[in-house]
Amino acid sequence: MITCLFDRRHWTRIRSWQLVRVGGVALACLFASTASCGEEAGPAASTDASTDAASCGPQVAPWDSTWTPPRPFGPGACTSDQIAGEAKCNPSFASFDPTACTTFERSPANATCRQCLLSTSGDPTLGAIVVHPDGRWFINAAGCIALIDGDSSREGCGARYEANLACRQAACDNCFSVSAYNDCWREAGNSACKSVADKAICAQSPVFGPCLDYDTYEELYDALTALFCSTGFTVPADAGFASDAWVEATTSE
Repeated sequence: MITCLFDRRHWTRIRSWQLVRVGGVALACLFASTASCGEEAGPAASTDASTDAASCGPQVAPWDSTWTPPRPFGPGACTSDQIAGEAKCNPSFASFDPTACTTFERSPANATCRQCLLSTSGDPTLGAIVVHPDGRWFINAAGCIALIDGDSSREGCGARYEANLACRQAACDNCFSVSAYNDCWREAGNSACKSVADKAICAQSPVFGPCLDYDTYEELYDALTALFCSTGFTVPADAGFASDAWVEATTSE
């Protein structure tokens, strides 16, 4: 269920996460704080495509090309109970419990886990959850891709994936309806953002399923927080193949 559709900026990020299985998002919007979900001033997302079609379309627009590498996977930093405990701090999850959240956050026993789970935009490296200045949380799918790929550089698949997201979001920032935004997103990959979209095709490799292939925010949260801070992930010995050999084979067909 989509729970934060009030502010267009938040909506576009949520819509992008829904497109993740066909090449969508780098930092998926997991949830917004209560203050930023519906209480901020901002244009509401319209569902009337007819009022949007005339002005909506991929625009060549400036976009943030900053790439921040992920922290290494830290298996054992969190238990499954601790991951569930942090989820109680999420206002859009069914498990949200402000009292339990406060208790969890204040317990010294959870400090190591929370240090692994949480990072802040602007940090030199990013964890499973990236907290933005306005309180929104994003899941670091791009960082997960980079770690599985074995390449956390600006040329790796994780960075390419994030660049594709950022470019398409900027290109479609003038779209307010759901259908118009989706149409713009697809079209941008063949026009305003074609160069970065072509490079990001690596993210469609099945090897990145553990980072992307989920149907709900809760599933995404559970899986990526576990990968980053609980179970970890064994990087293949031939790490790097996903962004090289797989793409070459795919594009040569």
